[in-house]
Amino acid sequence: MARTKTQSSGRNEFALFKQPRSPYFSIRVMVHGERRKFSTGETTIAAARRKATAIMADIKSRGLDGAIQLHSRRSDRRSADPDIKEFADIYRDAMSRSETPPTKPSVEYYIRSLKIVCLHAGITRLSQLNRTRIDHFVKIYQQKALAEGRQPESVKTSINSWLRNAAAMFSRHALEGYARHGLQLENPFKGAKLRRVKIKG
Repeated sequence: MARTKTQSSGRNEFALFKQPRSPYFSIRVMVHGERRKFSTGETTIAAARRKATAIMADIKSRGLDGAIQLHSRRSDRRSADPDIKEFADIYRDAMSRSETPPTKPSVEYYIRSLKIVCLHAGITRLSQLNRTRIDHFVKIYQQKALAEGRQPESVKTSINSWLRNAAAMFSRHALEGYARHGLQLENPFKGAKLRRVKIKG
């Protein structure tokens, strides 16, 4: 368990740490003799410290019970429906624990591919990724690329590359890894005919 030095906020104290198999920092707080843990939902120490400060401020203004109610709701929503950045971190962590992981450059390329699909499809959260939005990505990417003067075959190659590599983040091994994070997912790219995207010149 990764851990940092205990820090003080007035009469209250908190310590940052990481739970096993979690990419996110959590804080353990001591408030007037009572202990409690909160997930910051952050993967970097600097961002986690900022979130910890915000949590401590909420404890001061709302009381411990109010802060628990507020941040527990946020944590539940995050774990059930991560945004794309959070999902990328979960994927990295899942692959780091896989017996046969892709290379790190491949992992980052798969993540980049998914982000490109989501950007053009207007997707910000994982729950929005479905067959309809994937088809929307194809349409929008095609329109923009052809408007820029790219050749139809080049556009088709790019679209299929982004789709195949984004789909790699939903392999059977990846889905098993997500389950360890409490995410029961299906492959939104399943059944897609990735090599049959039609491009109108």
